Amino acid sequence: MKPPGFTSIRRQAAEALALQDARARERLVWMLDDENADVRATALDAVVMLDTDAPLSSAEAALRSSFEDVRRIGGREAMLRVRAGAEGR
Repeated sequence: MKPPGFTSIRRQAAEALALQDARARERLVWMLDDENADVRATALDAVVMLDTDAPLSSAEAALRSSFEDVRRIGGREAMLRVRAGAEGR
């Protein structure tokens, strides 16, 4: 049995990794397969934030997740960012 607050600690770890740099990206991508949806969502937000210059990289990472929520949201986020970049030109 996992101790109380274990999920919260993993979610906070994902948030902290996002504040660091691109070297944390590998760990965040690994967290896209976490058993908890909140942790996955936080990790995905962090990966998207780190990949602002390469939105397709975050979409690729999301599509490799074994969880549908990450694949669906990650793909949609990347499409919106690519479209916004094309319209901004």
